[in-house]
Amino acid sequence: MAAEGSILVELGIIAGSALALSLITWMLHLPVALGQLIAGMIIGPYGLKLVTNISTIGAMAEIGIVLLLFVVGLELDPFELVAARTEVVVFSFTEITASFLAGLLAGLLMGWNLRESILLAGVVCISSTALVIRSLRERGGLTEASSRVIMSALIIEDVIAVLILSIVPGLAAGTSPTLFEAASWIIRGALLVFAILVCGLYLAPRIIDRISQLEFDLDEAGFLLSISLGFAMAVLSSVLGFPAATGAFLMGLVILGKRARFVRRKIRPVHDLFLVIFFVSMGMLVDPSEFLNLSITLPIIVLALVGKYGGSYLGATVSGLGKEGGAIGTEMTPRGEFSFIIAREASLTGAARTSIYPIAGSVVLATTLVSALAQIPRIKNRKGISWRTSTDHDAASD
Repeated sequence: MAAEGSILVELGIIAGSALALSLITWMLHLPVALGQLIAGMIIGPYGLKLVTNISTIGAMAEIGIVLLLFVVGLELDPFELVAARTEVVVFSFTEITASFLAGLLAGLLMGWNLRESILLAGVVCISSTALVIRSLRERGGLTEASSRVIMSALIIEDVIAVLILSIVPGLAAGTSPTLFEAASWIIRGALLVFAILVCGLYLAPRIIDRISQLEFDLDEAGFLLSISLGFAMAVLSSVLGFPAATGAFLMGLVILGKRARFVRRKIRPVHDLFLVIFFVSMGMLVDPSEFLNLSITLPIIVLALVGKYGGSYLGATVSGLGKEGGAIGTEMTPRGEFSFIIAREASLTGAARTSIYPIAGSVVLATTLVSALAQIPRIKNRKGISWRTSTDHDAASD
């Protein structure tokens, strides 16, 4: 009973602190996710120690990651990715390459080995889909063409992030894989993809159609189905030696059209809850004292800012959107969920030193804050963008 009471108290502290800091950051015209991250740092084991159960924190973070990646997969359309136009490909390649090289340079300048530098580059080069989309909706100010290019680039970045996440366990070995190990990795990957394709293209659509066409409204069935799909493939992915989030993402990716919208609608309430818990739990795992080591954090933050902004500006220029290059660069600046996920996986598997996690926290905090402050002058004079997002479409069709 004492343990149960302790968990309830900690959940109450998490919810209350997240609400308080979310309201404060909202009033300051800053992203609420930034407030949730700071809330976690304040109440966590490195702050006021109001929440100290690391296993509970880790479990909540893992659930949040799986649900987050499952929903990210649901929101992506692989056919749109394949049909991406030239300006999207040019912009995405330019900005991702520039920010990746900036992160790689940061790692090498710190004396990290190539493996660790590559993982740091992965942390640095991926923009936050959640924060950028929210910024586009709330602040706007960009043309429809620029907004769509940004959205397409975020899709490409998410796929790259999942690929990086999938190779982290292999990098953790620290040695070149033997032929047998490489073959085993390929076979396990093929089994995972095969299972997801069978479930996502044959089994899941039939079950979703049957439940969505019931004559009576059975929300519990749709909700439980949605949860089951994501976690079933997450468990299979983990059993086969891949990150659980990889399986959840791929499962979401193969569910398309109206079925994806049905699953998103059913899972949205719990997803929103765990998205908050995700950012708070990520904050609780960050040691704020690491921020004081400016000889390490400051050069990485500067390179992260310059790499993403410069790469986005250059990408916008060469893809014919030069007039909005500065605004596009500012929008693409925030890092977020994938930076934490990659850093956490790299730290847990031993693929990189443990300091990569607080470094990720510094990068997320700094880039999110800089982007938000740079956009404050636009808030009073700009209205939201005119194009409809997938969420708006879902709401209209419900």
